[in-house]
Amino acid sequence: MKRTTAPVLLMALALCLSSCTDEVDPEGWQPGEGPAPSPTEKETEDGTYVFNRYQDEQGYRDESPEVYVATQFTSFSDMSWDEWSDEIARGSGNMAGSWCLNLDCDEDPYQVDVELGDPVEVDGVSYFSTYEVTDAGDMPEDVRQGMEAADEGRLTLPRESGGTEAPDDSSRTPDEESSPEDENGGD
Repeated sequence: MKRTTAPVLLMALALCLSSCTDEVDPEGWQPGEGPAPSPTEKETEDGTYVFNRYQDEQGYRDESPEVYVATQFTSFSDMSWDEWSDEIARGSGNMAGSWCLNLDCDEDPYQVDVELGDPVEVDGVSYFSTYEVTDAGDMPEDVRQGMEAADEGRLTLPRESGGTEAPDDSSRTPDEESSPEDENGGD
């Protein structure tokens, strides 16, 4: 039962968080209004982004977000970014997810330092693809293990055609290749 209720509760948390802001894009588009506008040629050349589902389950590219729905399991809030470059982003803020809902982390999230890295290009736009909690603060070790197991440090990325790819769609990282044992079912 926990497996089915935790993702539902996390989505409810994400929707609750997404309804609590009035952020407006200077170009007129707001999260929650469907797919983000396609990047212009200039935008595809500038910077590295995250794929954020805050206020929009379809997701959109974002840079230095204060609130960041990173995966279907993990969200960050009250983020303050000390560094945001093409290769790495470092910040601190609050972290919660389905892996700690039984401890009411949606009401009392963990304060963490996080580092984003491993940029990949999708449709001409560079996105961070991994995260690492570099300081888990007072997060208990068993909770940290649950967090690490939930999405293995992989961030959600858009699909080439604007869809989404959840971090748990594959048990392999892009660097891993199939072995003959995998193709033959281990025989």
